[in-house]
Amino acid sequence: SQVRELLFAYSIGQRVFGEAVLNLSQGTVSEILSKPRPWHSLSVKGR
Repeated sequence: SQVRELLFAYSIGQRVFGEAVLNLSQGTVSEILSKPRPWHSLSVKGR
């Protein structure tokens, strides 16, 4: 995904990004990036 590529390009870890930007755990961020779903299919926490 483009997000994953940008995180890698700027050496930003999924944990840091998830906690600082999305307020989600690294595991949740990893799952969202590996199995993208439409916005309406995400739980409220995942939005």
